[in-house]
Amino acid sequence: QQSAGARIQLDLSEMKKKNADFSLFPGQIVAVEGLNVTGRKMMVDRIWEGSTYSPTKTNASELLRFQDTQRGQPLKIITASGPFTARDNLDYQPFIDLMGTVKQVQPNLVILTGPFVDVLHPGLENGNFSLEDDDGVEFPATFETFFADKVARLIEEYFEEDNDSRTQFVLVPSLQDATAEPVYPQAPFADRLPAGGTQIDLGAAGAVEVGSLGLHYVESAGGNSDKARPRVLKASNPCTLRLNEIVIAVT
Repeated sequence: QQSAGARIQLDLSEMKKKNADFSLFPGQIVAVEGLNVTGRKMMVDRIWEGSTYSPTKTNASELLRFQDTQRGQPLKIITASGPFTARDNLDYQPFIDLMGTVKQVQPNLVILTGPFVDVLHPGLENGNFSLEDDDGVEFPATFETFFADKVARLIEEYFEEDNDSRTQFVLVPSLQDATAEPVYPQAPFADRLPAGGTQIDLGAAGAVEVGSLGLHYVESAGGNSDKARPRVLKASNPCTLRLNEIVIAVT
């Protein structure tokens, strides 16, 4: 039977009365058995959560290769969740401080979850905001150019200062992200226009790039030529990440 994309509420009260053992989380795929008398609510009688995944395994040669690159250091992971600026300004000082920590710790992986450009921020929610160029001239900005200036630029500068860094960044969107689709499950961040967007001439303010999040500049920062190992990984919401024998679920 086709649902035409309609959603109904699942009533788990009968499951609780039977003291049934179950565990659910957003984004989980399950099969449900029960009665839907009204068409608006299903009285759940049984849940199939599916078979468990087999344990993650990494072959010995890959582990030895990773150990050589670590030079005896343990695996380091930093995680942080947005918003990355205070409610009363758009300075992004918390994100600047976070990047300072990344420079100091030099982790293997940095997992960042949104919102990066919070659509509910008082300074952004009306869509009327601006940025300043290097000469202090203000120009109207889009959510994408704001992301490129406040987020992508700082990651790019990190690799400009340390081109040999092996740190990788994983960016996971939030439903409050102005530059991501507000539908769950959520697709990864993506440019609206191909090939890095397009340039628009703003006169005295110069040219501004639109249609791009600016993340493509991170890959070439500092003259990087290792195209086989991306510096920024754009993941969906939810997603799972695998690091050798470690599996991390993110939402």
